[in-house]
Amino acid sequence: MIRIFLIFLFLSVGNAFAQVQKTPDDLISHFFDVFKKEGSDAAIEYFFSTNKYMESSSDKIAEIKDRLKKAIELLQTYYGYEIVSRKTLGESLLMLDCMVKYDRQPIQFTFTLYKPNNEWVFQNIKFDYNLEDDLKALPGK
Repeated sequence: MIRIFLIFLFLSVGNAFAQVQKTPDDLISHFFDVFKKEGSDAAIEYFFSTNKYMESSSDKIAEIKDRLKKAIELLQTYYGYEIVSRKTLGESLLMLDCMVKYDRQPIQFTFTLYKPNNEWVFQNIKFDYNLEDDLKALPGK
């Protein structure tokens, strides 16, 4: 009876641990959920909260919040995002480009994620309006 209990306990703890592990797509999805529901400031706070080495950068956080607010101020209604590019370096470094859709025009967010041990964390974020250069670089008709 004790063996069955211990096996059950071990499996439960292992399953709970497995569920805690977040994939890069989970982090991106949560970032944009927060972005949509609570605004850009809260999304940036979430971004920095995933990496213990970046949480104390209050000046940098305030600067990024301000730049992002100014960037999206005139774009009107937010409609969502699409992951448009995914680049990896080994199994522990990933760069994702997301096209964020607004009424007026899209904006590009580039996220760098790093997995130093067992968990993915955000490493860097960039955003800009210039998606036309990306389109020009693609082969096409």
